[in-house]
Amino acid sequence: MAKAATFTPLCHIPVFHQCCLSNLVFLVQWSDEPLTTRNSRYRDAQTYRELKEALYYDIVGLFQRGKMWEEGIKLCKELAVQHELETFRYQQLSEILVMLACVSLAALNLLKNILFGDALGAQ
Repeated sequence: MAKAATFTPLCHIPVFHQCCLSNLVFLVQWSDEPLTTRNSRYRDAQTYRELKEALYYDIVGLFQRGKMWEEGIKLCKELAVQHELETFRYQQLSEILVMLACVSLAALNLLKNILFGDALGAQ
């Protein structure tokens, strides 16, 4: 019991940061305009679009680690729309669709475990 009590506060800290990051990233536009300032973490990003895309990938990873799959699915879908309809980068589209499938499968597996527990494994 003590183990769960010490773990619970730690698991909520990243969720707070993930929500803040996802809210802040919406301030960056999907624009091919060159960045006016550079960030050391995203030094490869040349445009606002590239910066936003890199931020989205990082945030989806954080959502996966924080088990906030629904939020990750939303961002994956938005990235897919960008790759399919705006930039026509089909290699990146296929990669984000694979990521979307992984995130969706993780959410589904958790739901199955919650609803059915070990009953599925016993069959």
